[in-house]
Amino acid sequence: MFGRIAGFSAVPALGAYRAHSIDLNRALERLATGKQLNRASDNPAGMVSAESISAELKKLESLVDRSTRELGYLSAKDGAYGAVGDLLVELEGLVVSAANRGAMSDEEIEALQLQADSIVATLNHLAGTQEFNGQKLLDEAHAYQLGHVTVVSQNEDGSTTSRKATLADIANGGSLNLRTGDLEKAQEAIKSAISGVASTRGAIGARSKDVESTIRVSASEIENLTSARSQIVDADYAVEISNLVRAQTLQQASLYMMQVMMQSGERVLGLLTGSTGAMRP
Repeated sequence: MFGRIAGFSAVPALGAYRAHSIDLNRALERLATGKQLNRASDNPAGMVSAESISAELKKLESLVDRSTRELGYLSAKDGAYGAVGDLLVELEGLVVSAANRGAMSDEEIEALQLQADSIVATLNHLAGTQEFNGQKLLDEAHAYQLGHVTVVSQNEDGSTTSRKATLADIANGGSLNLRTGDLEKAQEAIKSAISGVASTRGAIGARSKDVESTIRVSASEIENLTSARSQIVDADYAVEISNLVRAQTLQQASLYMMQVMMQSGERVLGLLTGSTGAMRP
């Protein structure tokens, strides 16, 4: 009976000890994992919110990844068309020089034609080979695709014939060649090509701005969502250290109280036992 009394007096302290042990283990776990939400039972509502935020973060991160790749492609495309524009300006200078035929010898005109042929060949080569991650950069920059003009020629019977010409016709043997071709139309074709390339680069620039804006907005949303998720999931180191020390202190206090109560019960039992013995005859 007296043992039961001593044990019963220690029950509250034992319950407190167990509760503080749970708090201590929880603080240790959070410090070890760096998270205050390690399982759904820690915070069911918080777990639902954290999972929802995580799903949204994955979508935004995928969007940023796609946009970043597209921006790289657009930058490469703009650079490639910039090179085409430089070649066109150089070609325009050759045509202007060739137009001054009275001041140039046949050999000089021939040299200009060779340079023009080289530029036309280079345009075709770039259009066929320039790629970024397997995507063509200059799929519409072949010489026959640039500088569309209409060339009108006089027939022997006095009638006229119209035909389409492009930068490809500036090459040797074409209707716009530098030796015998229509140099006025050649200049017109080049100006048309330069204008077309400029428009293309303008469209690339506009799209790049849209993509950059998408990346900035998405990055801001990612930052905000990450912060919100961190508040739900991540542990506060300072708070958990405080909880750890508090739980350790209370656990030790509960253990001490159990020991004191058990010892007190034993002393009471001893006194009662001694008193009973003293009353015996």
